[in-house]
Amino acid sequence: MKNQIKLLTLLFSASILFCCKDNKRYITTESEQTKTTPATNQLNSNLQSDTAVVETITVIKPENGTSLEELFSKKELFSKNSIIVKGKVTKINNGIMDRNWIHISDGTEFEGEKSLTVTTQDSVKIGDIVTFKGTIILNKDFGHGYIYDIILEEGNIIEHIVSEEASGL
Repeated sequence: MKNQIKLLTLLFSASILFCCKDNKRYITTESEQTKTTPATNQLNSNLQSDTAVVETITVIKPENGTSLEELFSKKELFSKNSIIVKGKVTKINNGIMDRNWIHISDGTEFEGEKSLTVTTQDSVKIGDIVTFKGTIILNKDFGHGYIYDIILEEGNIIEHIVSEEASGL
């Protein structure tokens, strides 16, 4: 009986791996690049990511705000402080742990870090330009392997420019 259970478990695991081998989505640490398939082919319907085109992003730092390069290079200085950041939405995970997870990029980077994850109740679309105000938290551990070196929590949108692609214009 034990051998039968082991065999069934092995077959089940192999079938899952075989069925999902074409899905290129995997989770990495925040400092590594996250690869995803287009949103229409994803297992998680809450995930949206613009992977079709690689483009150069240039977003002007907001008044009284911080660029991502400055934030990443001096993150200890910003820890537990409220800041303002602005960027283009590059990835979205909606409705996870009762919040939306927005990834923004402003075209700057520091030591390979070029996007910031923001948790918020606000809704946006990929390609939108958003300015968030929120609190910077370092080494945030949400459990189950989800650890962020830096994250902006409880972000509130203070400016939102809807992209033409996102609005369907």
